[in-house]
Amino acid sequence: MGSNEMRHYFTSGFFADAKRSLVPGTRPELVGTEKMVAADIEHRLSRGRGSVLFVELGGQAGASSAVLSEWFTRDIRRGRLTVMVTNHERRSGVQILRASERVMKQSKRSAEIIPDMDTAMFIREHMHLIDWRSGVDTIHLPQLTSAYGGADVIHECMAGLFFHPDRPRAFQAVTAALKPGGALFTRETPDKDRSYGAFPSDVMKPDGWYVWGVRGYRIYRKIG
Repeated sequence: MGSNEMRHYFTSGFFADAKRSLVPGTRPELVGTEKMVAADIEHRLSRGRGSVLFVELGGQAGASSAVLSEWFTRDIRRGRLTVMVTNHERRSGVQILRASERVMKQSKRSAEIIPDMDTAMFIREHMHLIDWRSGVDTIHLPQLTSAYGGADVIHECMAGLFFHPDRPRAFQAVTAALKPGGALFTRETPDKDRSYGAFPSDVMKPDGWYVWGVRGYRIYRKIG
């Protein structure tokens, strides 16, 4: 793929196979895991049991959360849904976008975590709908979500679990941050990978997996 082609695509933020343009002023299609997460959120909203909290853990520029915020704008404005993006780096969403834009101007191409200029503008359009949290280590997630009674849905892809130096503690924190019945979407396999410690089968239940492109995703649900 040449550099001119790469400028027209951006990895969604959820996973590297979800590439499509994000054009300001449009409602882009949901792709891959975005569809699965959106369906889960829609189901929870339809039950009308209070507000819903979605967390994109280690969301970088938060492109997928920007897309979801477009689809659920009405629910966000009504206080029925909160879309939260966390990053370990102590930088705001605006700072992350500025850094990405500087890289784009220098290299004239986009990488997996760097949005093209249209995508950066799209994210800016929706940033006011997103609850950005910077400087957040995964182990602090329970304190962050406690104000909402816990998270309903958490998404993680090679971020707050995969790169964390203490994987058992990170997974315990994600588990604690979820509400009973909450869902974790991840590419990791904490029920099989011993680097995550003993899997709490009395708390978390594997609930299937699916493949999008070459990426395999697992869904875990908190029992209760």
